[in-house]
Parts: sequence; C-alpha cells; structure tokens
Amino acid sequence: AQNRAKLEPDTILVVEGKVEPDEREDGKRLRAERVMTLAEARNRFDGAVLIDGTRCAANGGFAARLRQVLSRHQQPGGCPVRVDCATPDARGRVTLGDDWRVEASDALLAQLREAFGEQAVALTYANAAS
Repeated sequence: AQNRAKLEPDTILVVEGKVEPDEREDGKRLRAERVMTLAEARNRFDGAVLIDGTRCAANGGFAARLRQVLSRHQQPGGCPVRVDCATPDARGRVTLGDDWRVEASDALLAQLREAFGEQAVALTYANAAS
C-alpha cells in the first residue's frame, strides 16, 4: 500500500527483497522489502551524473547551459554531478557542490544529452551493494 503511487503502467521499478520458497505454487516468491523508482535507486546506490565537459567545451556557453538544466532538477540529498575537465596541460574531474545535487531522473538525463550530446552524459555507480 505504501508504494501504490509508484505502480504506474510502463514504469520500471527496482525491488529489493528476499526470494523464498512458495509451496502453494511449487516455486519461489519475492517478498519485497523496498520498492524504488529508477531515480530513487540511482540515489540509493551512490549514483552520480557524469558529464564529459571535454566534449562540450568547444561549443561555448557550457557553464550557463549546465546551470540552466541542473537548476530544474536540484534535489537536496540527490545524486552528485561530476564534470570531466581538461586543458592542454591538465585533466581532472570536478564534483559540483551539494547545492547542485540532482534527482537523476530520465528527464534530467534526456535534457543533459540534448544539451551536450548523447556520448557526453553517463551515470556512474560507486556502491551498488549498499
């Protein structure tokens, strides 16, 4: 009952639980302990939004476009945003401050890919076993 709002047609959910024998059906059943949307699962499993700024910098206005897209999806406690940067002499990854954490929704990813290119945006997971 507490997850009823997440049960929508054509929605992918991530379910954590235990598989147990089911004598009635001569098989197994899943006892759900947690039901998550994809965005919730991305946050739970230490997901981060990674943007390859080295692919985007040539187009100009990168910081302004990034701010515009991220500002629509900011969420305290959400996923961090990391940007790969490069100069002729150095290369590194910058993690944006906590004020720029986002809900890693499909809408955010689509908007980032539209702004910066399909290959410039990815999700990373640091701890899929937490």
